[in-house]
Amino acid sequence: MRHKETIVQQEFENVYKDIRSRQSADTSDVDGDFSSISIGTNTTTQNSFIEDCDGDLWIIVNASFTPSSCRFTRINANKAAWGLEMQGAGLFPGEIDSGWVVWRATGSVYGVRDISPIFGSVGGWELGMDITSNRDMVVGGGALEMDGFGSFPYGRLLHSTLSGRAVTGIGRNIYDSMNAHDSNSYPDMFMGWSSDTYKVQYGTAQVTPNLIDLVTISSNGYVNQPKQPSWLAYNSSAETDVTGDGTVVTVDFDTERFDQTNNFAADTFTAPITGRYLLSYNVYIKDTAAGNKCESRLITSNQTYTQEKWPTSHTDDNHAQSVVADMDAGDTARVDFLCSGGAKVVDILATSIDTSVGVTTFFSGSLLN
Repeated sequence: MRHKETIVQQEFENVYKDIRSRQSADTSDVDGDFSSISIGTNTTTQNSFIEDCDGDLWIIVNASFTPSSCRFTRINANKAAWGLEMQGAGLFPGEIDSGWVVWRATGSVYGVRDISPIFGSVGGWELGMDITSNRDMVVGGGALEMDGFGSFPYGRLLHSTLSGRAVTGIGRNIYDSMNAHDSNSYPDMFMGWSSDTYKVQYGTAQVTPNLIDLVTISSNGYVNQPKQPSWLAYNSSAETDVTGDGTVVTVDFDTERFDQTNNFAADTFTAPITGRYLLSYNVYIKDTAAGNKCESRLITSNQTYTQEKWPTSHTDDNHAQSVVADMDAGDTARVDFLCSGGAKVVDILATSIDTSVGVTTFFSGSLLN
């Protein structure tokens, strides 16, 4: 480390001596202005310079400078040229402010080595970073990376269109292209604007990033949570003569309309996460009689919610409940039904007696919070 510090110190001493020698030699300019100073002692491989261009001070690497035209040319066409510009007279291209800028150039339509005079264009000096006279900072490119002291996964502030859409937000382990990442061993995460939709996305650790939406908010304020537990299942065919004599039957919900997180199976919902769930059901029955007592029960691991009815004649009827139930991760919920005080002739129906249209016995739920 001490050896490197000595080399750097010697380089600056050489630059200082060069400036002083130019001041001594130029008797016509008491301020000792200069147009070009070489850095280094090996003139055969010289590629670093300090230049004056229209009153702005430049430190350039892998580029030479023509003072008469204020034009730059890359020395090694296979590598990028870099320039640090400190604006003593000029302004940022297209702006009304000055400051200092780190530029990069990687090739040009003007030639293999020539750097285009059009700042901010491909082939010209492209912005790496600048600090304005107002102390504002602007970063070029599509991401500002934070490497966490060199530890994976890296974090980034992203603002890019490389993915084919305008992306602005915060990423973890993901690049601004949204199709590559730092490591296959860590999950990918993104939170921010994707085109006109705000998204929270997650992708499991794998070779190719595959971000899925956890939350989306549209520009109109509509919120969608596609990974939020939510389901609806129904009975597709009647269950005949299942109760009436006190027999308890677990209501059959054999067909799923939807099951967003695959947590409903075998007539039972299993909570994937602790929270409050809105649970609703309807059980449509037939052939009850006077003297029957009928109960529908929403049974969760923490509590049972019961509805009772006493039919007054031979009839069909609906049993329905809705409740916000507290459930812990792994808790279950199902619907049981029974009628007592008579014969085992009560049916649980799937469709309306009158129209045979629509579903009449169903069970649904969704996580609220």
